[in-house]
Amino acid sequence: MGGPGLYSGIGKKAKDLLYRDYQTDHKFTLTTYTANGAAITATSTKKADLILGEIQSQIKNKNITVDVKANSASNVITTITADDLAAPGLKTILSFAVPDQKSGKVELQYLHDYAGINASIGLTANPVVNLSGAFGTSALAVGADVSLDTATKNFTKYNAALSYTNQDLIASLNLNNKGDSLTASYYHIVEKSGTAVGAELTHSFLSNENSLTFGTQHTLDPLTLVKARINNSGKASALIQHEFRPKSLCTISAEVDTKAIEKSSKVGRWVRPSCSLSMNGCAAGASDFGAVTMCETRALPAASAPQEAVGQLRAAVAALNADPPASSSGIIRIEVPIRQRGDAIEWLQAQRQSSLPRCFFSARAPLPDTPALAVGSSSNGNGSHKEQWEQPVSVAGVGSAVFFRGTDPFSLHDWRAIKRFLSRDCPMIRAYGAIRFDASSDASVEWEDYGAFYFVVPQVEFSELEEGSVLATTIAWDDSLSWTYQSAVDELQSTLHEISPCSVKVNRSTLQTAIVNLNHVPTKASWDLAVTQALRMIKGSQTELVKVVLARCSRYITDTCIDPLELLACLKVEGQNAYQFCIQPSDAPAFVGNSPEQLFHRKYLNISSEALAGTRARGKTRADDFQIGQELLLSIKEDTEFTIVRDSIKKKLEMICDEVVVNPSKALRKLPRVQHLSAQLAARLRNEDDEFDILNALHPSPAVCGLPTEEARQFIRDYEIFDRGMYAGPVGWFGGAESEFAVGIRSALLGKGYSTLVYAGAGIVEGTNPSFEWDELDLKASQFAKLLQYQEHHICYQEAGNMGTLI
Repeated sequence: MGGPGLYSGIGKKAKDLLYRDYQTDHKFTLTTYTANGAAITATSTKKADLILGEIQSQIKNKNITVDVKANSASNVITTITADDLAAPGLKTILSFAVPDQKSGKVELQYLHDYAGINASIGLTANPVVNLSGAFGTSALAVGADVSLDTATKNFTKYNAALSYTNQDLIASLNLNNKGDSLTASYYHIVEKSGTAVGAELTHSFLSNENSLTFGTQHTLDPLTLVKARINNSGKASALIQHEFRPKSLCTISAEVDTKAIEKSSKVGRWVRPSCSLSMNGCAAGASDFGAVTMCETRALPAASAPQEAVGQLRAAVAALNADPPASSSGIIRIEVPIRQRGDAIEWLQAQRQSSLPRCFFSARAPLPDTPALAVGSSSNGNGSHKEQWEQPVSVAGVGSAVFFRGTDPFSLHDWRAIKRFLSRDCPMIRAYGAIRFDASSDASVEWEDYGAFYFVVPQVEFSELEEGSVLATTIAWDDSLSWTYQSAVDELQSTLHEISPCSVKVNRSTLQTAIVNLNHVPTKASWDLAVTQALRMIKGSQTELVKVVLARCSRYITDTCIDPLELLACLKVEGQNAYQFCIQPSDAPAFVGNSPEQLFHRKYLNISSEALAGTRARGKTRADDFQIGQELLLSIKEDTEFTIVRDSIKKKLEMICDEVVVNPSKALRKLPRVQHLSAQLAARLRNEDDEFDILNALHPSPAVCGLPTEEARQFIRDYEIFDRGMYAGPVGWFGGAESEFAVGIRSALLGKGYSTLVYAGAGIVEGTNPSFEWDELDLKASQFAKLLQYQEHHICYQEAGNMGTLI
């Protein structure tokens, strides 16, 4: 049947030419047929020392096709397809996976001479509904693709496309990521004998960056295909593929970075120097396996210097091969105390830039003006007041013993998958990471590698203590996740071989760079319109919206590349009363921040949290600063907003905890550039397993989203035209006996180029002045602007209406 085809087919020819079959791993595929016509395909993929397998069988009976696929992760995926069952051109598809109970889906496809329509719905209580269509002819077609999350009544995807086709040329234009990126592609058949060329150009409106890929393919003979491509990042790839029997393929591919030609090319597998491989602990069904069968911390004798500690760890890891455990799953931490204190950032800076993933988390200094909370004492929940471990000042880590990443919102199953590898008896085994502000919304290009959440237990970890340091390694394995003990040992040895025992001094005063360009999303005019609409809804009677927090993404272009660790070191100098953090997955930009706001801290059954709202600049003199602080304390409007935040957090804690205490109920929090209204809250969990409920209840708080939560979140989805990503989401760590999370505000995303995305936001309530709120955004971003040597224009902060909620 002719016609425009399905929406998914627009631009597919170019994508297949440019990306299909480029394997950065060793991959082998074999297909055979039974006597009754059933096809069986076996695929084996080798990633370093890890071998992954997959078997797929396909059976056809008239117009019914059944595909069953089983892989080495113990997943079984079944797809049943019925062609022309109810009407010509109509295809019905049912798919589901075991053990993933949320994977079921029913799909309908209808092909007509002038239309191609696809509709699908998930088989869950609150399904995601997708509808796409292409309309026109085989020569010219236009299409759209939308998805609706019925649980939140939110459109999670809306894309559009245009396609033109003639005998030897296909051109397409795709608007993706909710209008954030525009992709133009073409596919051109040069010779009918089998030579074609293709190109794809993508422009991101948010980051104002372009990516270009050009490729070609040629058929040497009916069974052999060669392809090559290059992109504007300087990466060139080539492959040769031979079909040695029907549907049985052997593919060899290679990739080289032309901008780093001295590095070895990637042939047949994707191996980045010093980029560790490990298992995803959130693989399907992982949370159902129960705790790993072995969890240990092994302490080695104290070392006098980091060099000695590295030598001890290398010897201890080498000895692991001699005595492998019988456990099919486990996690082992080996640590060496160091008698001298080291700096965690300087240790991390000494490691290779390509040592990814990497993470850093610095605990906030105790608040000197905050009384101890009765419930938040040192009691561990078992009647003992003895401190069992020293809390690090800062922790830096590289590599991945086990990571946890998913594309669906962080769930109880994901939390349990992380807790499998954590134990009260091993309190320093921790998973560091972050969660998206709104995981139900589509991730933009710059945030894709983070998923909906990303956590990592580092392979090698440096802990900075008040007196001394600790260097540690962690090994994790789980046969059920296709990551064996031997694979984990080999990978850890490879990472340890690259670890430097040295430290590198970091410039902590300023960055040697200057701003050459600055763009805001939204613009001032768009901001005013969004704030005006928010005020209209807050004042109206059709919604219950009381407050909404709107944010801005500012793109700074600098004359040099910014080192995330240098920026982090400068932020740490300015933020003694704040959390400093850096999260960077493999091949992803770095998420760096200096957040003064605690989401929650749990130690055994004890929970602490805080409310922050209202913002004023610090005074130029002590008297001026005191006067501004008093005005903030006495402001009726700021008190109203602050009370909303504090009482909302208290109410959420009371639903899960006992003995909720607020003390002090209202005070000033003074930071180097700003001051806020603050309240400290403490409570006691009924059960440690309620930790997930605490996280789920407190995020997002009215301080970063609004009130009521769902109405405010929907307004943000509708009116914010950029992806917050992990900004304003939980950032911190899970441990067996203790966990701590900050709110990911005062933060920035740093890529490999010359641009830095800085995020800031402000609370909108009745009486808000849009221009004053815009000035507040500048105030909150000023710590980054100063470090980037940007000369700020004069801003009037006096009596700035509602200076909003801390972001």
